[in-house]
Amino acid sequence: MLKLRTLVDQIIFERLKHFNFNRTHTAKSLGICLRTMRGLAHRLKNEGYEIPATVLGHPVKCIKDCKDFQG
Repeated sequence: MLKLRTLVDQIIFERLKHFNFNRTHTAKSLGICLRTMRGLAHRLKNEGYEIPATVLGHPVKCIKDCKDFQG
């Protein structure tokens, strides 16, 4: 039986691959902000998923791009 976190990780990884590891497009397709996407990409990398280093090294866009931003 799959754990929910494992299933979510697989979905996120597949979306990253679908968008050629473009965090902006992946985040938009999942309805999450770039800051969240960056954290997820780092977590996936730490858990053994093959995430290209260039995906992890790009700067995060302005926090105002995050739909959760209250400012």
